[in-house]
Amino acid sequence: MTDNWRRLDFFAGLDPAELDVFEQKVLLRRYRARQIIFLEGEPGNLVGFLLSGKVRLYRMSEEGREKTIHILKPGDILGESAYLDGGDHPVTAESLEESHLALFRHSDFRQLLNEHPHLALHIVEKMNIRLRQAYRQIRNLALKDTYARTTSRLFKLARDHGVSTDSGILLNLSLTQSDLANMVGTSRETVSRILNDLQRKGIIEMKRSKITILDPERLRRYT
Repeated sequence: MTDNWRRLDFFAGLDPAELDVFEQKVLLRRYRARQIIFLEGEPGNLVGFLLSGKVRLYRMSEEGREKTIHILKPGDILGESAYLDGGDHPVTAESLEESHLALFRHSDFRQLLNEHPHLALHIVEKMNIRLRQAYRQIRNLALKDTYARTTSRLFKLARDHGVSTDSGILLNLSLTQSDLANMVGTSRETVSRILNDLQRKGIIEMKRSKITILDPERLRRYT
């Protein structure tokens, strides 16, 4: 894991000598499954890159319910919002499975961007993607019923984290039905009924808490 951070797309174009400088500044951390990396409202002092695993970003509603904003995959950045505005973390970051991160202190990361301004574009692009995703979530909550919100979320998870198998597209995520429920803004019981209905129709298959999309095209029609 020691040099995995060097292979991130973010650092593409930097020569080995420049990477050697930051070798002394990178903080490599391992997080167990379901471990909090940072909390919403905490002061931010580190910017991180996910090297392996999955990390969930979520916020708490006024009613005390979790609302998942995004699920990060290897190569994604986290903690950049607090870095850019100098404020607190706007979300909580939690590892969904064992995850490894490369972390940089704000002062070291600022030095990197000062020396290579083009790298800042990478952050802007990532934030724009998340902003668009947030807009889609708001639209879905406002315009779609629970069934459509659930199928839409499954379709997106399959696109972002799916692995092709002989049976279909396996969602390569350690997600509980409660996790999926808070993503779509409903109860676990409702999500369970919808998943069972999709399985009865032959659209998905559930085994050992894993979901496989058997018929992506039929699933898309319900979104």
